[in-house]
Amino acid sequence: MAGFCLAAFVYLLASSAIASAELAASSTETLALSAPYERTVGSQMLITAEGTADGRHRLFVYGEAEGTCAPWPDEEPNQKAAVWLSKPEGELLGAGPFSKTYRVTPAKTPSYDVCAYLDTTPSELPDAFEWACWWIPNGNCYMSNVTARDLLGAREEAGTIYAEAEAERTRREEAEQAQRHTNEEAAARQASEEAERRRAIEAAEHRARDITLTRCTVPRLHRHTLAGAHHLLRDASCRLGRVTFPHHAHGTLVVVAQSPQHGKTLPHDSAVSIVLGPRAG
Repeated sequence: MAGFCLAAFVYLLASSAIASAELAASSTETLALSAPYERTVGSQMLITAEGTADGRHRLFVYGEAEGTCAPWPDEEPNQKAAVWLSKPEGELLGAGPFSKTYRVTPAKTPSYDVCAYLDTTPSELPDAFEWACWWIPNGNCYMSNVTARDLLGAREEAGTIYAEAEAERTRREEAEQAQRHTNEEAAARQASEEAERRRAIEAAEHRARDITLTRCTVPRLHRHTLAGAHHLLRDASCRLGRVTFPHHAHGTLVVVAQSPQHGKTLPHDSAVSIVLGPRAG
């Protein structure tokens, strides 16, 4: 029993030592990129990726003319333009220092970017990252000190800015659409009111035209009562004018004189005056 306990204790100590060694190795992982100073478009260019690995990670390296690096390889926005220098699935590295050389032929100027990652997968934030850029034919255009987390933070910030801009654009479009709807309703209402006004004007003009075309032809009113004379005048598009009554008259009163005389044609609604007197026996 004592021997079993001693063996278990030794196993625990060994496991702890291995874990501590792996943690120490992971904390010392490094990655750097370099290339010869003199470079020519169309000529082969040697790129070296070197550093220290922990034995658990793969090396992912790709290049792109006038490109940028993503937080991790699978996030590269321009997959068609990017050229894998390592294997797309990465190259497994042993624990300790490493150095890998890749050959690439820049097809155009002015610059060429290379992105390198140390991780177990191309779809996660890497443990080590390096972004290098070289001018063609010579000179370093950019040796990045940013980390992959910096890139991810910048992307998230850009995403937030984009989302806010999209929200503002949507709000502006909705406001413009609401304003257009309001303007269209106002225009439709104004058009309806204008059409109604035009109909009213046309109706009034039509009535005026009818009145103008309808003349007053004075009828014969002699021997008609006042009521009868009124009906005759209305039917003839005339109207009753001044009515003169006799003094001390008895019995039924009828028209004994009119002015103008019957048969005359006058404007519409012209007045015709009459004189009433007793009906002759």
